[in-house]
Amino acid sequence: MSFAHVGPFWTSVCPICLDPRLLTREHVPQKALGGIEMTTTCKRCNTEFGSRFEVELQDWFDPIPFRRSATRNGKTRTIKPRAGKAPREPNRILELHGLMGAIGEQAGLARTFELDVQRLVATKRLRDAVEQRVVQRAMAESAAYFTLGAVHSVTNLVLRLLLLNRPAAVIINKAWPDSGGLPPLSDDRKAWVTLNRYSVRDLGKAERASSNVFMSRSVEALRVLYRSGAFQDLDERRGMDYHRRRPQSVAHSSPRRKAVEVSSGSMSIAVFGAALEPEADADAVHAIVVDAMEQLRIAMRTIRLLVPKAIRAEGTTYIVS
Repeated sequence: MSFAHVGPFWTSVCPICLDPRLLTREHVPQKALGGIEMTTTCKRCNTEFGSRFEVELQDWFDPIPFRRSATRNGKTRTIKPRAGKAPREPNRILELHGLMGAIGEQAGLARTFELDVQRLVATKRLRDAVEQRVVQRAMAESAAYFTLGAVHSVTNLVLRLLLLNRPAAVIINKAWPDSGGLPPLSDDRKAWVTLNRYSVRDLGKAERASSNVFMSRSVEALRVLYRSGAFQDLDERRGMDYHRRRPQSVAHSSPRRKAVEVSSGSMSIAVFGAALEPEADADAVHAIVVDAMEQLRIAMRTIRLLVPKAIRAEGTTYIVS
């Protein structure tokens, strides 16, 4: 099997909605991040999902809270240093900055792979059904991989934001006793958490102890993301694809159900013909990823705006002259 070249492709219809009108050339990744024209989408689809998601990427690659100036609607303003105390852990601020940049890259890679899926769908006539399914699923699962990476990195961003607050830090260190105290810039695997019901529970305890409303809102954004059906579907898909038995992309005669049954001393054997498992549907995998990326975008936007406010609420100066 030869894997298809995935771009650039200029199509006569939008690969998302199949509308042939108002087609525009789309950059991958977005132009502001150095992307090049790689595909064609209609103006509406480009504006709705693409622009909503990609607008966040620039501010996460180069986070506004740590810039000396910011540009909005063509106008540049200088961010002046504020009076305040030095951070309790100066390297924690550096860690937050690095995490925000890493999250931006992960989200950008997720979006790039998702666009590759769109191009594969738009050009599926060039490949047979099996090749299309294998390659499309691979691209969609790659987008899922980076989406989940960004989700867990956002979780660690919020956790480390809470560590700037002493009462919250006490609770966090008790909740993760094997983390070595969560020192800034640690490479210890135990110092990094995932988004799950336990981390949501323990971060909730920490934010309540902090009395910092912006930290509380950051945790709430994580809680909303975790409880969303989109994240749950993506997390379940990850469990199936990476930790259990990944459904094959080709028809086969080894289904995930028993072929031999024994009852009342007799044995029955079922013979299965080759069939494609429903979970191998590449379009369904793509839909799960797109829904999860949208929930991630909402959380990223909310938390991005709360980070500087949470730091300032601690009385910390983090932009220096």
